[in-house]
Amino acid sequence: MSTPEFSRRLPSVRARKRILAEQDNCCLYCGRRFGSTYQCGGRKRRVVLNWDHLVPWIQNADNSDDNFVAACAVCNGAKGDRLFNTVGEVQDFVARRWAVIEAEAYRPLRGMRDSVHGLSSETPILRE
Repeated sequence: MSTPEFSRRLPSVRARKRILAEQDNCCLYCGRRFGSTYQCGGRKRRVVLNWDHLVPWIQNADNSDDNFVAACAVCNGAKGDRLFNTVGEVQDFVARRWAVIEAEAYRPLRGMRDSVHGLSSETPILRE
């Protein structure tokens, strides 16, 4: 008797094509197009495709094609292994993560800010 294989898998090639077509080559959760760019911490980043288990694999080890969606790396990372009741709940949840990214979009990293402007966190704002 062989033991069943319990490991995460990707959807079939046929399913990947179908899912991307159904989702118009966009993340199901945030709607951003795969391959497009966004700003984060003063740097340009690319929206990267991840294959996400709609019901987290850790919950039921379901690798069937109908348990996969195309998600961007940011949304997939934010969702993690959390279980949601609806796609809308996931969309609301990851929207908060994107709000943080967008708020920091053009804010330089701390080290860059200090070196570019010649300031440190100890530099007084008001001079006597």
